[in-house]
Order: sequence, then structure tokens, then C-alpha cells
Amino acid sequence: MLSYMGISESGRDIFLNLDTDNAFTLVEQAGESIGKVLSSSKVTGSIEIKTRYGLAGVKLRISIIPHESGNGTKVQIGGRGGDIWGAGASKGADKLLAAIEKLS
Repeated sequence: MLSYMGISESGRDIFLNLDTDNAFTLVEQAGESIGKVLSSSKVTGSIEIKTRYGLAGVKLRISIIPHESGNGTKVQIGGRGGDIWGAGASKGADKLLAAIEKLS
């Protein structure tokens, strides 16, 4: 089954050389620095962040996943913006990645 992201959505995957708990904390702090953390759960490894790109609101949904090898953590970032071009979602993910890099 194929799935397609809508035109106002964006997705990214990154790898952090941190254990899952530290990666979760880092991403949560990065989210707080760029907007508002709407929800977070260490149990499910999920974080939802609301930020802005220009006048448009952007929601980011992040999944924190232990790497199969047991070393490091995979971070999946999904964004959804109010524009039809997907720029808001992409730029929201860029903001989060820049905040993660700045904090690490």
C-alpha cells in the first residue's frame, strides 16, 4: 500500500547519537525554544509542537524511535502547515532541526 503526504506536509528523519531518553529531552527542549509543546509522551515516544512560519501556523509531530542496533535514536519529524505549497511545514522542520543542533 502506498501512502502520499498531502501538499501542505513535509517529513524528515534524522539520527541522534544519544539514548532514547536524552534524545526525547533534547527534542522537547528544542520544541519549547521554537514554539509551544502541545503534547509529549515518553511512553509512546511522541511529541507534538506548534510553531509559526511567517503568519502560518505549523504543527510538527515527532516520533522518537530507538535505533535497531541499540546505539542512538531515530527521530522522525512530520510537519503540516496552512499553506498549499508545503513551505511552512518544511520551514517548521528546519527550525526544529536548527534548534536541536544549537542545543546539542
